[in-house]
Amino acid sequence: MERKWDQARLEQLKRDSIEESLTLDYKSAAALGRSDSKKREITKDVSAMANSAGGTIIYGMKEDGHKPESVDPIDRDSFSAEWLQQVINNIRPHIDVRIEPVEIDGDASKAVYVVEIQQSTTAHQAQDLRYYKRFNRLSQPMHDYEIRDVMNRATAPVLDVEFRIRSAGKVGRYPETYEIWPTIRNQGPQLVQHLQLVYTCPLVVISRWVRAEGAQFEFRVVEGHEHRPYVRVVGNLVEVTYRSPGVLFPCDEISPINFTKLRYAFRCESLLPEEREKLTVNWKLWADSMSPPKTGKVSIPQFHNW
Repeated sequence: MERKWDQARLEQLKRDSIEESLTLDYKSAAALGRSDSKKREITKDVSAMANSAGGTIIYGMKEDGHKPESVDPIDRDSFSAEWLQQVINNIRPHIDVRIEPVEIDGDASKAVYVVEIQQSTTAHQAQDLRYYKRFNRLSQPMHDYEIRDVMNRATAPVLDVEFRIRSAGKVGRYPETYEIWPTIRNQGPQLVQHLQLVYTCPLVVISRWVRAEGAQFEFRVVEGHEHRPYVRVVGNLVEVTYRSPGVLFPCDEISPINFTKLRYAFRCESLLPEEREKLTVNWKLWADSMSPPKTGKVSIPQFHNW
């Protein structure tokens, strides 16, 4: 479950020096104002976040060098969350956002407004009738081709990939083995007729359990279906290519574990920190009308609580 926003979480951002990014922006209390210029700036920043990857804007947090400097509470009597929502409503087309007031120092009249913004499926226009994006921690005007690309999101698939690891019990001389596989979910309203997932693991592919010189894992492929993914060795990596055998409907999911299991065992129980950092699953996903492909990385040590 996602952690709720509170003053402790805001203070943690400062202690950890969490910088602004594509999906995070800090704004001091002075960013809210009743002048037309201040209202235009609010709609500019919120629409830019929606037009890009979505994210969070925190109103009531001073920054220095793109890092949080101090909590800067907003006077709720002067600028309520409802007032901020009304300003955001000037964006066209309408954007659904979640504004979470965070009470500061137990004073109900002082708050920080955390605005959560989802990535949009179309392009949104700020109050100055321009389109903006997030770039280098700033809100900048979009080019025509960028606006067209964002507007095409409504027709492109919205897919999510989740990797899981589970214990597979004892196999031969190995007291503990594990299986890893992805699940692909169709989160959007579009039918997906074609998709391809390619993922790599820092493993050595073998047809039976053997020791591989210099390998962190010992690994095998358990085959079991005519539509099994294509597996090959690329350098010191295992590369798995999976293509869907049929249509993936909205709100549906598919997992190659139904076709092929990737099973591994640790060759040694203790790894140096720099070795652990290299233990990742890197993936790339293609689908109908989705450009560029979606990519991601998963840390294997996180699954084992190292």
